[in-house]
Amino acid sequence: MCDCPCYDPDTNGVVIDLTRWVFEARRPYIYVGRGDLYDMGGNRLRAAMRQPCPDYTASAERSKLAVWKHNQHAHQFVMQEMFGGAPGVTERMAAWLANAPLDDLGHFAAPIYRALIEAGHGAHIPIDNRCAVLGDE
Repeated sequence: MCDCPCYDPDTNGVVIDLTRWVFEARRPYIYVGRGDLYDMGGNRLRAAMRQPCPDYTASAERSKLAVWKHNQHAHQFVMQEMFGGAPGVTERMAAWLANAPLDDLGHFAAPIYRALIEAGHGAHIPIDNRCAVLGDE
């Protein structure tokens, strides 16, 4: 299974959080309990703070993102829905895609993440999301 310290589907919703005390302004402790307040991958926060996709500009550094190699429908989704029909992908656009809330990627998350990793953008993917979608891949 994934080495991610916060997400493990075998725990039936139990979260182990080593830093919760910081956000509660309390003495250090390790929280073990329900994950009802836990925002896996920061997805709710990402959705609330989401900015529009950076505009494509021909002079910007291009990304080697090739979603089509992993799934043609995912490629069409990314280029049309996520990038608004842009003629190409810049490095900034790929980083923006990697940081998308998991719900925005839907059932295309796995091929999108595989393509992002292959193109060198794996570090931009939130680790909780990466573990939830790809496991140990």
